[in-house]
Amino acid sequence: MKIIPRGNNQLLSKYSYLQRTHYNQEVDKFIRSKSGLVLIDTYDKSLYGKINLENKVVVPYLNKMTSYNGIVNTFDFIEMALNDLSTKLSRRLDRGTIKKSGPYKTLDITARTRTWQDEYNDYLKTYRMAYEKTNLDTGAQRSKIENLHQFVENFLDFSNIANPASPLTFSKFYTSRLCTSFSTGMMVDLNNEQYGSDYVSFTKYFFDLNFDIFFQEAQNHGFLLDKHAPWRLVANLSSKPMQKYMAKAGYVNMKDMFDKLFFNPVEPEFYEIVKIISYMYSDLFPKHSTVANICHQNGKTTYSLKPRKGFNAKQFGTMGELVEHMGYPFWIRVYAYLKAREVNIHLTQKEFDDIVREAQSYEKHVDIKTALVYINDRFDPLVNSDFNEKPTFRF
Repeated sequence: MKIIPRGNNQLLSKYSYLQRTHYNQEVDKFIRSKSGLVLIDTYDKSLYGKINLENKVVVPYLNKMTSYNGIVNTFDFIEMALNDLSTKLSRRLDRGTIKKSGPYKTLDITARTRTWQDEYNDYLKTYRMAYEKTNLDTGAQRSKIENLHQFVENFLDFSNIANPASPLTFSKFYTSRLCTSFSTGMMVDLNNEQYGSDYVSFTKYFFDLNFDIFFQEAQNHGFLLDKHAPWRLVANLSSKPMQKYMAKAGYVNMKDMFDKLFFNPVEPEFYEIVKIISYMYSDLFPKHSTVANICHQNGKTTYSLKPRKGFNAKQFGTMGELVEHMGYPFWIRVYAYLKAREVNIHLTQKEFDDIVREAQSYEKHVDIKTALVYINDRFDPLVNSDFNEKPTFRF
């Protein structure tokens, strides 16, 4: 009697590993038994749709995405493919060439309207709450911060502890498992299923009477099913059917599609870091707030409160003006420090300082984008470090 895999995301690591191994073996056998069946593993390919053909991080322009039936965010060419697949299944249902029961009889797509922007904003709120609770929980902690520069140093001390598990820059957040793959617009789920149940994958989906017809129709319309979630449809960008839909929507090829619908977040994320930190300081330490003044004289220590120097991030008309308040060299160092900590690279203080000076030179003699690209090349968010300790270089 065949033992159906029963792995799920709630199992202990050792038992989960054994169940996953069993699941992979059974799925491989299943694939060999189905002529033409191809599955994709989105857990293994977690960057699918998040990087382009040059292996660079790319993010969808939200204003260039479209809504499929008002329930998921995707792109025009994928919407065409979904519409055609839905129509084909409906015709099969009418003609009796597909069973009228089971999860594959229609495209019952799970509603997902949250964007990458929604996910990042919610994450930043949680990050800020953690920082405040850790570093600003008492009046004594808050009173030590006199100005924006001291606040930045205090905030970076917290980020140092949080990294690399909890990154701050958008690129590292977006390419981590903290941000769902659905934010790419490249995949949809069916039937409100929860990812990770091996038993459901087999008993409800792989063994469904309509499976053979459904996977073939999905592939005929440019989609692949997920190996660990056969209710998930993933746009197969390299398939001929999906490339035909791209051409129909006006894209010459896959590169043209990425160029028109996606952007590289390097420059926007830099300004976002400046905005996040500056606005946080402005909110937490408003005008007329006070700072402790400690005086040591004649063997006595006295304490008094003095007004903290006012800073209102909203008073600046442009992001460029906000950056110039502390200066591009200062914020470049902040950005480089965060990026370096996020990838947990072992550097000496001199090595880190040299990278910062080089980036500052690029900003001064070329432009800010060149400086940021240089920093990202040195601290690539796609590279996983095998360094098991905290780096020792300081801000």
